[in-house]
Amino acid sequence: MATQQERFKAILLAMKPDVTEGDKRKATSKFGYHLNTLLKYLHGNGPNNDTSLNLITFFRECIAERDRIVGEMVPSEPDKQLVA
Repeated sequence: MATQQERFKAILLAMKPDVTEGDKRKATSKFGYHLNTLLKYLHGNGPNNDTSLNLITFFRECIAERDRIVGEMVPSEPDKQLVA
């Protein structure tokens, strides 16, 4: 069974492509972490479980909010005018 640290590493690596520069700036402001610290965790090299959990929770909220906004922008049924 994987340790929490191993699971946190896998989660952060998986979410890395969806974390924007804006998300990183907001996280540095909210938590007071240096950008290099954030990058270390997003590359799977974060040693502190509490920091990992803070970042996972924060970035999930950012990604979910973007998904919600995009979902509202995309019609549920294809619009014939949008289809070429």
